[in-house]
Amino acid sequence: MKSFYLLYCLILTFFINSSFSFGAEFSYDVSKYTQVSGNSIFIDNFNDDVEPPDGPSGASTYRTLFPFSANAESGGFLNLNGNDASSFTGDEDNVIGAELNDNTYFFNSGSGGTVECKFRFTNGINEGSGFQISILTLSTVVPGQSPVIAESAFFNLEKRLSGEIFATFGSLTNNLDVVISDSNITSLLNGITDVTLKLNIDNANVVTASLDIGSNGSIDVTMQGSHTLAFLSGEDYTGSFSGWMERAIRNGFNTYTLASNDDESTGEVQIGFTVNFFGLNFSSLFVNNNGNITFDSPLTTYTPFDLTTTGQQIIAPFFADVDTRNSSSVTYGTGTVGGHNAFGVNWENVGYYNQNADKLNSFQLVLIDRSDTGTGNFDIELNYDKIEWETGDASGGTGGLGGDSARSGYSNGTTNAGTFLELPGSAVNGALLDSNMVTGIIHNSNNSNLPGRYLFKVRNGVIECTFFVSPVSGSFDTGGGTGTVDITAPGGCDWTALSNDSWITITSGSSGSGNGEVLYSVSASTNARVGTMTIAEETFTVRVCTFSISPESGHFDTSGGTGTVDVTAPGGCDWTALSNDSWITITSGSNGSGNGTVAYSIEENTSSVSRTGTLTIAGQTFTVIQTENCTNGIDDDGDGDVDCADSDCFPPCAIKLTGTSPLYGVAVDFSNLCAVIKPIEIKMWAEFPGIVNNIVLLNLETALPAAPFNRNNIELIPEGVFNFKTGVVWHIRLIDPTTGEEFCTDSVIIPAEVP
Repeated sequence: MKSFYLLYCLILTFFINSSFSFGAEFSYDVSKYTQVSGNSIFIDNFNDDVEPPDGPSGASTYRTLFPFSANAESGGFLNLNGNDASSFTGDEDNVIGAELNDNTYFFNSGSGGTVECKFRFTNGINEGSGFQISILTLSTVVPGQSPVIAESAFFNLEKRLSGEIFATFGSLTNNLDVVISDSNITSLLNGITDVTLKLNIDNANVVTASLDIGSNGSIDVTMQGSHTLAFLSGEDYTGSFSGWMERAIRNGFNTYTLASNDDESTGEVQIGFTVNFFGLNFSSLFVNNNGNITFDSPLTTYTPFDLTTTGQQIIAPFFADVDTRNSSSVTYGTGTVGGHNAFGVNWENVGYYNQNADKLNSFQLVLIDRSDTGTGNFDIELNYDKIEWETGDASGGTGGLGGDSARSGYSNGTTNAGTFLELPGSAVNGALLDSNMVTGIIHNSNNSNLPGRYLFKVRNGVIECTFFVSPVSGSFDTGGGTGTVDITAPGGCDWTALSNDSWITITSGSSGSGNGEVLYSVSASTNARVGTMTIAEETFTVRVCTFSISPESGHFDTSGGTGTVDVTAPGGCDWTALSNDSWITITSGSNGSGNGTVAYSIEENTSSVSRTGTLTIAGQTFTVIQTENCTNGIDDDGDGDVDCADSDCFPPCAIKLTGTSPLYGVAVDFSNLCAVIKPIEIKMWAEFPGIVNNIVLLNLETALPAAPFNRNNIELIPEGVFNFKTGVVWHIRLIDPTTGEEFCTDSVIIPAEVP
């Protein structure tokens, strides 16, 4: 269980499996954050595409260690992919998030209130990751250190390394946490992509926790127990949302430093214990600047050579032309892992030749003494946190990319079968980089549930057989098809491939030794179905998928704009999104698995002709129509008709809300709305603090008459009488019921005081 007292809104992107495998993209988005304190309400809807400071990089609104990127808010969510995570001293985790820093919404003793945050995650939740909300004392933030928090109540959701997902409610005093209740909710999250965490504090300062699962909160989980906040004197209390991922790179192993250099090595360094590496015993090694250690002699070679044919005794987490003259230096030393003696080398934030630091890599080698299992036995860990470059300038690279790219693996220098291995993607341009969401080395693992950690067990002088299967699943539409699975393994390691379902046929590669490939075919089907193959002792999943998108079209005037498309698919069904026209750009969601969202933008149409384009999303066609602007007084498409007189003009966002009072609701002005598209639905909702200081959602959908509107105002009055002291926020949006497309939006805050 982890309790990350605050801080910094999350994004995690990584992939994992129990043994080595390639996965699909995993990410977190935040769609809404709400904080209510007494009669003050703060709502941050991340669905208006308004960039920060409306979003959480505004310094006066949130406190963060790292501001979120300028384009973080798009496609209806606060997308946190790609933002730097902060690594706290003494903690092997990346934590990012934000706490509300506006004293208007701080909590006071006896005032009551709530903290809510709605998260959306793509392609499930990965081990070692989670997210959290808190009611806490405003923390003291020192970069590079854990935040100091005097008191908090926290609620988190975490996928543990066991693969189970737990909701945990707890409290924190002086950075010491206590679990109040812990609930295994693994079965409730099957296929779910949206979760809302809630903390409620009553007027007696008693905090309780609950969880809404699903986009509409269809599953409610109330945590047992409660915690009473003390409201310590001199402390400000606020709310926060955050998330974390466990780091692959271990702390420590930094007693000694290899001075900044290019292509140099240490002298002979003592390991601290003896290792049996393919029948040869070593108690010392050489640390080489260029991403490797050697047992026989120092190595200054900077262009990586083939580890499967070398005569060098080498272990290379990332063999490439490392240059630390303008970046961090390589460190090394002894330590312990799980109570066992260990030796490690850190290449953290290192640049590439020639003195380039525009891209940085962070990786690590750890040798762990396992003489408890036999003399000379040890484990090798190759740990990766960030791989942004692959090649030095003198190895054919440009800007750290291309040329003779990096290799990762090991060799005992004999070239005998079973004594060498290169990780998949070695020497392949772009394959090991973070930007490669399938084969990137930080997105995968070996014999570990932690992304970026590759564990090899050396017993009796031999590294146990390890099989790398890529990919780990295949998706097909109902027409079926063929596929290929690649296997990487040391020579002499035998494997077999077996189909477990009659509609999946292995056509080639039913057995092999060392590297190889399996070819298979999938027969056509009228329905979705799931089957498996067992390849090199790993389960390979085959899915026949059905996909749907909503809406199926988008309508824009000549000025262009942005939109989103929701994809509905069974979990594990992979899909892609592709623009078929240059004036339509996919801004996020170019690929996914299971349910997801595609965001796109439309360029301005400067021609005098209307145009139609398409996106291909999950094999479905999404149509974009760009036609006459209804309000600019110009014949945009050259057909002789202007504005509303043109039968194909797109209804403008010409609706206006006018606030009256909390007792009398809100008026809607439709006087400028063209009535050429019928019917149109109105979706209205209000956000306000109710009797128990919760957010109340009102929905109203009304079909308007097919004839042109003959009334300028419609009054909508909330039922009942509410004694508000703060303003109600009314929202309105028009919907084309034929396509489900939403357009034209406005909002208004009605007067704060009741007359």
